[in-house]
Parts: sequence; C-alpha cells; structure tokens
Amino acid sequence: MILVSHGDEDHINGILYLMGPESVISCGRLVLPEPAEGDPAYDGLREAFSDQAKVSYLSDGMKAEDRSGLSMECLYAGRKGEDRNRNSSVVLLRKDSFSMLFTGDTTAEDEREFCADPSVRERIPQNGITVLKVAHHGSSSSSTEEFLDLFHPETAVISCGRKNRYGHPSEEVLKRLEERNIRVLQTKELGAVRIDPGRENG
Repeated sequence: MILVSHGDEDHINGILYLMGPESVISCGRLVLPEPAEGDPAYDGLREAFSDQAKVSYLSDGMKAEDRSGLSMECLYAGRKGEDRNRNSSVVLLRKDSFSMLFTGDTTAEDEREFCADPSVRERIPQNGITVLKVAHHGSSSSSTEEFLDLFHPETAVISCGRKNRYGHPSEEVLKRLEERNIRVLQTKELGAVRIDPGRENG
C-alpha cells in the first residue's frame, strides 16, 4: 500500500519515479486523500498505478490493521479547496506503545477543525504520541499551539532541504516545539531519518 497525503509535486514526484518503467517495486493499493476523488490533478498518479494497484480514498475514521497489530487510522481525510495543502490527510500509525502522526501539509485552519472534533480526541493516545511528522515542512502556517498541546509529541521530525527557498522550518514553529521540550530532528541537518519502533530511543 502507498498512501499519498495530497497532490503537491514535492509529495508525489518520488512516488511516480519509484513506479516508473524500471521499477522493481510492486503495490497492491494506492490510497489517496478523500478530496482527490474526481480531481484531475491526481490523474497522473491514478494512471501510474492503473495496471497493478487498486485505487481507494481515505475517509474520516477509516482504519486498517495487520496481523502484527500495527494499525493506521485516518483522523482527518482532508478538505477540498483551491489550496491543495487543504487536501492533506492526517493519519495515526500505532504499534504497541509506539505512535506516529503523519500530517502532510495540513494548514492551521484544518488543524483547528480536527482538534475541535471530540471523536479525534477519543482516538489519540492519552499520554500523547511518540513521533510527529511536522506539517508543511515546519512552515509557520501549521503546528499551532492548540495542535501541539493536544497531540503532545515526544519527538518531531521536520522534512526540509538545506537552504530551501522557503526558509523552512520557521523559527516560530521551532520555538513552539522547544517550549514544549519536544525533541526535533531535521532532515536538512541529519539527512534521512529512520525510526525503529522496536528500539529504545528510536
């Protein structure tokens, strides 16, 4: 299964490359955010997978679990809008005591919407999550105080490139994380970040 947060080029180019003509990767299911259904911006993805994978769409509350007990649950399926970042889904992965939240490029507006949803509050770990994939590369347009206080992550991973033109991550977001004693890992400083839930300290 390949799960796509939303259709921005920097989030799908790598997937299209991996599924190219010389690919040795196979995929049984392509999962897109709910707003992608009927949106021509996602046609390239659907066509790339048409010969090998079934295409499905997330919906709020959708959950999948394997035999090992690893589960993925959609807390927020994204919303339609001119800003494709608003398509971003929010997915919670859980395995035993480990949990990780994937946020795509979720906006502050969407964070406020799902943080106010009582059903979301009921589905997250009471003591907070283990790892947060910080929304929108650490942009100041996401990772609000309300959001961080609700999910209370131990570690935050920020995906951004060295000398990126947007200046990600923002000092504002880094300050919010620091004030909450959240450990921060940035790909522009560390390169690829590997998280192993089976090892102490990841």
